[in-house]
Amino acid sequence: MEKQINSFAYDVPPITEAIIEIRFNRALEKKELPKLLKKLASHYDHQSELEHMDVSVDLGADTVRKTNTGKRYRFASSDQTEVCILSDDRFLVSQLAPYCGWAEFKERFARDFTIWNDCTSYRQIVQIGVRYLNRIDLPVVNGEVAHEEYLNVYPSLPPMIELVDHFATQAVVSFHDLGASLRLNCGLVKSPIADHLSILFDQDIVKDKELPNTDLDEVLTILEKIRIRKNEVFEASITDKSRELFNDKK
Repeated sequence: MEKQINSFAYDVPPITEAIIEIRFNRALEKKELPKLLKKLASHYDHQSELEHMDVSVDLGADTVRKTNTGKRYRFASSDQTEVCILSDDRFLVSQLAPYCGWAEFKERFARDFTIWNDCTSYRQIVQIGVRYLNRIDLPVVNGEVAHEEYLNVYPSLPPMIELVDHFATQAVVSFHDLGASLRLNCGLVKSPIADHLSILFDQDIVKDKELPNTDLDEVLTILEKIRIRKNEVFEASITDKSRELFNDKK
């Protein structure tokens, strides 16, 4: 049995983006926006306002429909790695690479979510989501990548297929003990690094049952449980050879 290591005690964690998203049962009111936007803007260097569009494609009629679903407000740090996004009924906090660690990411979420609570009237939470996107860069040796030596998630193929250039797999798993589900996407894609291919490992865990109220401590308790399960899935999905990559300080 391979050793289990805390996922993010790595020198070079492969996380490209971490996201926490809270969805509510009703939209923001116009009177709530000015104070909310002002307080959030005091913690971020950049603020932008965008139209939020939903796009649907009708293949039978060969048409594309765009629906304006309201405005979206985006706040970002000077280097664009720390992001907070508000839309009508959603609150999202994102951390782009380099990943700062769970403690710091959670602290920023707590700060921004406290501002949300202070500036808005009560709403029921209808969904809590945590998503982590990872990119694992694998060396190409003699024109091949031994992805099965780095990852325990890959397609099962017949022996006649010896060389795999790209693949994509998806699994949806229910975590009944958490009242949550996991959508796991994994694929082998081109790498931005010469003589490498990359594995994209995307975990999206959504809890829509037995949800807390907007009390920060209750929300953080749920997020901690999701984080632990996310780490368990990640560690079960990689091998020690991947862990060596994450602990390479070069």
